[in-house]
Amino acid sequence: MLVMRPAQMADLGEVQRLAADSPIGVTSLPDDAGRLGDKIAASETSFAAEVSFNGEESYFFVLEDSTTGKLVGCSAIVASAGYSEPFYSFRNETFVHASRELKIHNKIHVLSQCHDLTGNSLLTSFYVLPELVGTGWAELNSRGRLLFMAAHPERFAESVVTEIVGYSDEQGDSPFWDAIGRNFFDLNYAAAERCVA
Repeated sequence: MLVMRPAQMADLGEVQRLAADSPIGVTSLPDDAGRLGDKIAASETSFAAEVSFNGEESYFFVLEDSTTGKLVGCSAIVASAGYSEPFYSFRNETFVHASRELKIHNKIHVLSQCHDLTGNSLLTSFYVLPELVGTGWAELNSRGRLLFMAAHPERFAESVVTEIVGYSDEQGDSPFWDAIGRNFFDLNYAAAERCVA
């Protein structure tokens, strides 16, 4: 049977195995024992804290096979995105440039970098082993966090956002990164993700 529970420091080796297996783009699950250890320690502190409003807390869960003790998935919640460091997102906008006298009417699609989602609670660090994708266990790994939030509303913001891994091809290239990010940073997508992970 699989059980979803809070991560413990004793899970570090198994969590790092999951992080190493996770796809490029799950930046909140770095393959780095020190950073994963910090993530688990912060989660343990958050679960133990008396909390009356959302702040810097983060909650890290694992999906464990209770028969073998192996971890088969993980997921997390950040109580308040951007609490201790900037949380950037893109606003999808359309700019209109028009002039009746010049008979001009142009619509331009623009992605504007912003902080609009700062302060929302953030669903993050989702990963399950490939054989569990599309199963009820993957749903538990994802939605179990929402049950925790519903049981402890004082710990979270009224609005919730989620990180979703974008598309990458078999070589690890991302069309979105190639169209946007490469204009500012001379790195391929995999290297850029390692910088922010």
